Amino acid sequence: MTAAGGVAAAVRGEAGWRAEPPGRAVAATPLVETASVDGAPPRWRPAGALPASGIRVLDLTRVIAGPVATRYLGALGAEVLRLDPPDRPELPMQAYDGLLAKRSALLDFGAADGQARLDELLSGADVLVHGYRPHALDRFGLTRRPWRSGIPAWWW
Repeated sequence: MTAAGGVAAAVRGEAGWRAEPPGRAVAATPLVETASVDGAPPRWRPAGALPASGIRVLDLTRVIAGPVATRYLGALGAEVLRLDPPDRPELPMQAYDGLLAKRSALLDFGAADGQARLDELLSGADVLVHGYRPHALDRFGLTRRPWRSGIPAWWW
C-alpha cells in the first residue's frame, strides 16, 4: 500500500493492542503519579471560591487530552501556565479551545536560560501536567536534577 503512495494503518482489537509493546507499556504505567521531591512536604494553599483556587499548574501538554484536562483545572480556579516550544507554538484553531482559562508562553527548554526558567517555574508549581512519552524530557535534564522546592517563581 505505502509503496504505491497510499496510507495504511493496522487496526487491532483491545486485546491485540494490549499484547503489543505500547499496550504493555501503558498497562505498566500508572495513570497519575505523585512524587515528593527531596522529601519536600506538601504545599497547602488556602481554600478559594472554586475547588482548585490557588493551585498553580504548569502545563506541558499538546494535542487534545492534556490541554482539555488543564483547561478544566483552569475552569475550576487553578492558575494554569501552558508552555510551548518556540518552534512549535499552538495552532490558531487549537488555541481557541485549548488555551481557555490559561496563560501561555513560549520557552525553549534546550537553551541554558530556558532550562533555568523552567526550573523556576517548576519550583513554583503545585502540579505538572505533561503528555510526553516516558524519558522524553530527559534531554532537558528533568529527571537528572531535583526540582528545588521552596524557590518562589510566580509567573503572573
